[in-house]
Amino acid sequence: MFSFIKKSLQAVSSGIQAAFKKLSDRPDAQSLEELETVLLAADLGLDATNAILGEVGNERQKNRSVSDIAKEVLRKRLEGIETPFHFDAGLQTILIVGINGAGKTTTVAKLAANFKAMGRNPLIASADTFRAAANEQLSSWAARAGVPLIESRTGADPAAVAFDALKAAQSRAHDTLIVDTAGRLHNKESLMTELTKIDKAIKKLDSKAPQHRLLVVDATLGLNSLAQAKAFSQAIKLSGLIVTKLDGSAKAGVLVPLFEELKLPVYFVGVGEKIDELKPFVLQEYLEGLLG
Repeated sequence: MFSFIKKSLQAVSSGIQAAFKKLSDRPDAQSLEELETVLLAADLGLDATNAILGEVGNERQKNRSVSDIAKEVLRKRLEGIETPFHFDAGLQTILIVGINGAGKTTTVAKLAANFKAMGRNPLIASADTFRAAANEQLSSWAARAGVPLIESRTGADPAAVAFDALKAAQSRAHDTLIVDTAGRLHNKESLMTELTKIDKAIKKLDSKAPQHRLLVVDATLGLNSLAQAKAFSQAIKLSGLIVTKLDGSAKAGVLVPLFEELKLPVYFVGVGEKIDELKPFVLQEYLEGLLG
């Protein structure tokens, strides 16, 4: 896992480590300002950046490396972000939400492949009925994962698709149902209303479902993803995050303000395009990859 994270964060970590080195060589106002610039550019957010700068400038920290100081600051601020994904007894329904372009549909298949490798028996439902190519795209990825798919037709009622998929999962003895949803309708309000309808439809068959509502966040959007995440969080009760496109993102520090704002665990991170390149999030490896 470390090699995946380290490789994925190279785009952002090289600049941060260069700033750390300058600060070690000459700890002055200019090098502190340079560190502030690279941390903000990585979208760590103002609060976390100021906390790191405050500790780095603390006289008591002189015998510690800048990297160690920064890691300790973020480790405390991110307490609770690393939580193993859990399954309760019985059929588990997982609702996947997020905007179009975040990698949501491919993440659904990668998640299914991940669960299948764990020994579970997943089923995928294509409830994104507004994007013409969504069903075909998910069908292709589901085939790669070796996981069955409940398909839909363009323009079908997403809530009805989710309802039928859960009914099928119950009758076929699946233990996991993963529901893909639309990422964009004609406006934000209609999207959130549709998600609420899907949630209610599922509950008609299983009062405890969906057991998980996971938001897919695109790491390359940086702080721009924060407003989106807050909007989804206000519409439905999210249970966790999946962060995609961590590989090559220069704004991978955004996990910090995302967690500080939403207090939701990051269950998985996408570190590549292959079916097996969705990995459980590990805080220590994230910190090592980000800060060296």
